[in-house]
Amino acid sequence: MTRAHKRYMELCLPSATDNNVKVPVAIFGTAGTRLIGEEERAQLWKDLNELVAIKSKQTYGEKGGFDINPAFQTISGEDEGFFAMLSVNLLKNNLDSKLTVKSKLEGVLDLGGASTQIAAPTKDSTGSTLSKSDVFVKSYLGFGTAQFWKAGAEKIPGSFEETCSFGAEGGSKECQTLIKTVFDAKRFNLAVDPTTKKSLRGSSDQTDHPDSQFKAGDMLAAKNSMADVEDFYAISGFFYAKKFALWLLGEPSDEAALNVPNSISQVGEWAEKVCAMKLEEVKEKHSSADKGDVGHTSEEELPMRCFQLSYITVLLRDVYRWPVDEKKIVITEDVGGNAVDWPLGAFMYVYLNPSYGGGKASGSSSIASASGSIWGSSTASKLDGGAAGAASGGIFSLMVFRFTILVGVLGALYYGYRFAMKKLRAAEYGDIREFDSDSL
Repeated sequence: MTRAHKRYMELCLPSATDNNVKVPVAIFGTAGTRLIGEEERAQLWKDLNELVAIKSKQTYGEKGGFDINPAFQTISGEDEGFFAMLSVNLLKNNLDSKLTVKSKLEGVLDLGGASTQIAAPTKDSTGSTLSKSDVFVKSYLGFGTAQFWKAGAEKIPGSFEETCSFGAEGGSKECQTLIKTVFDAKRFNLAVDPTTKKSLRGSSDQTDHPDSQFKAGDMLAAKNSMADVEDFYAISGFFYAKKFALWLLGEPSDEAALNVPNSISQVGEWAEKVCAMKLEEVKEKHSSADKGDVGHTSEEELPMRCFQLSYITVLLRDVYRWPVDEKKIVITEDVGGNAVDWPLGAFMYVYLNPSYGGGKASGSSSIASASGSIWGSSTASKLDGGAAGAASGGIFSLMVFRFTILVGVLGALYYGYRFAMKKLRAAEYGDIREFDSDSL
């Protein structure tokens, strides 16, 4: 995301505009902020709201700087998934600038450390404006890879370290079996026998636990969604795991290879081959590799890749129950030279619905003027649809920036973020323009 961050900063800094013009800014938090307590979350947004207002006034005066619009807040997982689906389909030109459906839509799968999302159309809406009611979207908090690993450690201490590590005796297949056991235990709220590593269920037709996020109806909808999409675009954690597997196995990993649809069987094969390798062998290859080739995997993340590839296989094959040999899953981070993530969809949706989240309408200009610095003039022109002055051009330019620089870090490094806040309050940074990803 470093490339995107730099481009977002170029657009969003008040210094890029007249100092007498305020730049609307919205900061939306995702799964990392949904995991923390309500009281702490409210305090977080209050602190950040005050911090930005103070630093903006100090740096740019009363008339310039940032206009907080709407209030900083945590968005729902469903909105996050919906926005990601909008992003992909806008970049694929399946939606126009007013979110009118032009052709068959793509579905989206997103995987982070705290949650995973699925979003897919429920009907053919060609010629109509796409709305949330036209989309099946679910967000499963606690089923991101980091949180799921944590759940496994609670159910069966030490299990994933033993079974889902590089070079483990049972390989990826045994790891997948364990993942399914923990998944059922979480879904049905079952205990797990630490000796046999099997869930203690009363019968083979166990019904959903009342608190389960995976209801039978939703699982059927997820299963059937494969037929309703052109392809599923799998982003974020899906991409990082695939990129790592292709690099480690010496397979082509250029843009063309990354945008070829894959099958679940292929992912399973990557998992088996990757997990069969010894950790020391993998570490040695990783340490001697060109940093540009392995920038997607840090030394800390490295031991998790076997588990993540196995988890993805189980999620797609056993949870969503999709055909294993159908090549309809595009695992990528890029569409048409643009990074795929939910901020573009959020930007466009809030642009067209300025009251979202308690926001207010702003001055008018074209989408192209607001987005050209981020996605390039060609893409911005497509988004604008030639309709200059449709709504607030500057609105949520920093929402596109989305403070991935900040809120994305919250998901995994919340306390590091709090430390950064204290440093900022102590005026260790003289200018808000230094408030970038390296600062955190």
